[in-house]
Amino acid sequence: MRNRLLLATTLAASALVGMLPCGCSKKIHLPVVVDQRPTVRLTAAPIAETGPSGKPAKYIYHYKLSWVGYDPDGKVDHFLYTIDPPGSPGGGDAGATSECGKPVNGDTAWCRTTLNEKEIFFAASIPDSIDPTNPTASQIHTFVIKAVDNSGEESPPVYRSFFSFTQAPTVQIDAPAPSGLLSALVTPFVLIHWQGSDPDGVFTQKPIKYKFKMFKEGDPPFDFPPDSLRRYYAPNFFGWDSSSADTTSATYTNLVPDSRYLFVVVGFDEAGAYSPIFSRSENMLQMYVTYANINGPIITIFNEFFNYTYASGGYNTDPSRYIHVEVPARQPVHFNWGAVASRGSQMKQYRWAMDIANLADQTPRSNEQTDLKHWSQAGIGNVSATVGPFTSDTTHTFFIEAEDINGLKSLGIVAFHVIVPTFNGDLLVVNDTRMFADEKVDPPDPRFPDSLAAPQGSWPSRAELDTFLFARGGVRWKMTPNGTLSPPGLFAGYRYDSVYTRAGQTNGVVSLALLGGYKHVVWFTEGNSATGSNSILGPGVLYSMSQRGHANTLAAYIALGGRVWLAGGTSIEATMLPWDVPTNNFDPPAGVTKYSATGIFGKPAELGPGRMPYDQGHWRSDIWLTSSNSAFPHKSVRAVGGYPERIDPRYGIVQSPDYSLLPTRLNAKDLTDATPPWRSRPSFLSAVGYFNLEFMTPGNPGLLQNAILENVNPNPDSTTLVSMLDTLLITPLSFSGIPVENEDLSNLGRNYACYPVMTYYHGFDCAPMLLSGHDLWSFRRTDLIQLVDFVLQQCWGLTKEPIVAPAAAHRAPPGPHRITGPEMSAESSMTNSDRRTRAPRGLRLALSPRPSRASTLQVNP
Repeated sequence: MRNRLLLATTLAASALVGMLPCGCSKKIHLPVVVDQRPTVRLTAAPIAETGPSGKPAKYIYHYKLSWVGYDPDGKVDHFLYTIDPPGSPGGGDAGATSECGKPVNGDTAWCRTTLNEKEIFFAASIPDSIDPTNPTASQIHTFVIKAVDNSGEESPPVYRSFFSFTQAPTVQIDAPAPSGLLSALVTPFVLIHWQGSDPDGVFTQKPIKYKFKMFKEGDPPFDFPPDSLRRYYAPNFFGWDSSSADTTSATYTNLVPDSRYLFVVVGFDEAGAYSPIFSRSENMLQMYVTYANINGPIITIFNEFFNYTYASGGYNTDPSRYIHVEVPARQPVHFNWGAVASRGSQMKQYRWAMDIANLADQTPRSNEQTDLKHWSQAGIGNVSATVGPFTSDTTHTFFIEAEDINGLKSLGIVAFHVIVPTFNGDLLVVNDTRMFADEKVDPPDPRFPDSLAAPQGSWPSRAELDTFLFARGGVRWKMTPNGTLSPPGLFAGYRYDSVYTRAGQTNGVVSLALLGGYKHVVWFTEGNSATGSNSILGPGVLYSMSQRGHANTLAAYIALGGRVWLAGGTSIEATMLPWDVPTNNFDPPAGVTKYSATGIFGKPAELGPGRMPYDQGHWRSDIWLTSSNSAFPHKSVRAVGGYPERIDPRYGIVQSPDYSLLPTRLNAKDLTDATPPWRSRPSFLSAVGYFNLEFMTPGNPGLLQNAILENVNPNPDSTTLVSMLDTLLITPLSFSGIPVENEDLSNLGRNYACYPVMTYYHGFDCAPMLLSGHDLWSFRRTDLIQLVDFVLQQCWGLTKEPIVAPAAAHRAPPGPHRITGPEMSAESSMTNSDRRTRAPRGLRLALSPRPSRASTLQVNP
C-alpha cells in the first residue's frame, strides 16, 4: 500500500511539472521517502541466568513466549521465528530440517505467525543424572524472532538462549514381573506388558511412544551392565521396535527353549526425553524359556452361590481338584469362569462338558445346546454356561478346560448336588454368634448342683442371649431363689427350630439340605462372628462361607425359594469383608467402614453382583457400618405398603404387610427391661449403650434413591414400574458434607434423604428377603417383640400361639443360694426344662463336633 502511495505522489508531481509554463526556469525539489525497518521485543521469555546453585537456570520444557512489534512508518504484518538455528547455542547442523521445515539453499527455515504469543514445546532430551527417584533431562535452546512490516522489511532479529528441562518418563514392566536377581520362567510364547508414567506431561501423563528390543544370550549387548546398555543405544535407540502411547505390550513367539533372553523397553515424553533409568527390576526383563514347573492356566469358577480360584493350574481328576457345592432344584444353574495364563502367556480358548464319561473323547456334540456329555466348541469367549433346571435329588459333574496359546491346559471340576426342598418346617432360627458360654463351678457346691461361674464379658453372654430370644418364660433362672422366673423370649409363641453354629468351624457351613427343610429362616450374627476377630471360638458360619472359594448356602436357599430375615448389625459385614478395599475406610468420615458400589483406586467395586446384600437384599448404594449410642432406628414415612398380595409361581404367596404394625422406633432399654440376674443395672445398660448399624448412605448422589423398580404389567407390550424394595426403618445419623435425614416428601420428594437400616424386598428377582442392619437385643424388649411379630406374622404369615408357662413340676426345688464375686455378676441361663419346652417342635441343631448338653442334637458340617 505504501509503495502505491509513493508512486501516486511521483506521478502527480510529474503532471504538475508538465502543466507549468514552458518559459519558467524554477526547479521543484520533492522530499526523498525512506522505508524504516520494524522492531520486535520479547515481553515474556526465559532469561539466560545463573541459578542459586551456580548452575544455569532451567525452564520447564513447555513455555509460553510473548512479543510485540512496532513499525514507525507502517504496521507489522507478521512475525518469523525459529528455534536453534545453525551456529546458535543448541543450534543444529547447517541445512538440517527443523520444526519450521527444510531449509532452502542452506538458509535457516522460519515459522510464520501473526500471533503475539505462543506456547512452544522445547526438547529436553539429554539426561541430567540417573536418579531413580527423580530422573530429569534438559537441553539448551536458542529462540529467534523478527517482525516483518507491510512493505516486507524485516526487523533486526532478537535472540534468547536458555536451558529447558523436563521430568523424564519412567517405565515399569509388570508382567512377567522382573527381578534384579532371578530370571522369569516363560514359555516359548510370551506376552510382556508394561506401564509408563510422565508426571509433568501437558497433554498426557504417559509417554507418547515406546521403543523396545529383545536380546538373546550371545548377542553382544546381552551381558552389558544396565547403564552401559543405555549409553550404547541412547539417545535415538536405532534399530529398536517402536510403539505408540496406547500400545504397552509386546508379544514374542517361538522363543528357543532352554535359552536366556533380555527384554528392554524405554519411553519417550513430549519433550523428547527418554526414560534414563535402566534397571533389571524395572524396564529390563530377564527370562529363561522352559516348560518346567509350568502347570497351565489358573482357573476361577463362580456363580451367585460361590467363587473359587484354584491355587495352581493342572489337568487331573484328583479329588482335591473337585469343588463341591449344593444347588437349588427347579432353578437354572449358572457357571461363569475365566483363567490366568502362565507367566507371559495368554489364554487361547475354553470348553466345557457335564457328566462326560471320558475326558479324552473328542467326539463333537450332536447338538450344542442339548448334548452336554461331550465337549462344547472351544473359544476364547466361551466363559459361561447354564444347565438345568433339575427336579430330583441328583449329583452332576461339570468340567471346564482352559488352554493357553502354548497348548498348556488346566481342568476345573464342579461336583454339584441338587437339593430338592421339603419346606416342611415353618421357621428355622440360626444363631451365628460367638459369645461366651456357661462355665460350671468345679467342684460344684453340693447344695446347688447347677452352680455356675460368673458370666464372662458384658451382657449378653451366650446363655443370656439364648434366654432373651428363645425362653418359653416362667422358668426359674439358674442360681437364683425359687420364684425368680425368666421372661418370655422374642420368639416365644412361634413354632420354630434353632441352630447354633458354635465352636470355631472355619470351614463351617449350614447345609442347603438343612435350610431347605424350612419355609423361613432368621439368621443373625454379631461382631465376633462377623469378622472372625477377638473370638476364641472362631468366625461365624456366614463369614466363613462368604470367603472366596466357599459356597454360600444361604444365598442358594433364597434362590431355592426360602424366605430370609438377615439381622445382627454385622451380618452385611460378614458377607462383605472378603471383598473389602481397606484404603477407602480411611476416607472421611473417619471410623466408618465403607463398601462402595463404584470402583475404588482402579479396583472393582466392593458391592456388586455376586455379593449377597446386592443380589438378594437389593442394597445397591454404598453401604456404611458404624456404631452409635443415640441413632435409634425408627419407622420411615415411606413404609406405607398398600400393594396387593400376589402368588408367585416360584415362591408362593407374597403377602402385603400392614406397615402400621411396625414399631415406630427401636428405643433404648428402659424400666420395662428387667435387669438379668447377677447383672448390675449400670453394667446391663452400659453393655447396650452402643449398638452397631449397617445402612445405605446417600453419600453417593448418583445412587441416592436405590430405587428397585420392576415391571408388574403382564402385558408384554406395556410396562408398569413398581418399587419392590421398601424402606422400613431408618437411622438418624449425621455426617459432615452428607445430607442429613429429611423425610419431607413434598416437591415430589426431591429433598428426601435418609439412611435405610431395614428393608424388605418383595420383587421378582428372588424370594422375598428382609435385611436389618441392626441387632435383635440392644433395644427395648417390647419394641423388638413388636418387630419380630411384624416380620413373622405380616411378612411371612406365621401364627403366634398363646404363651403358657411350663407346669410347676418342671421347676427346680426351692432354696435360696447366691454366688458372690467382685462385680456381683453371674451366669443367667435357662434350665434344661426351659430349653426343651420353648419350641414345641423340639429339634435343636448345633454345628459342632463337641459333646452336647441335654436336649441338644449335634450336626457336623
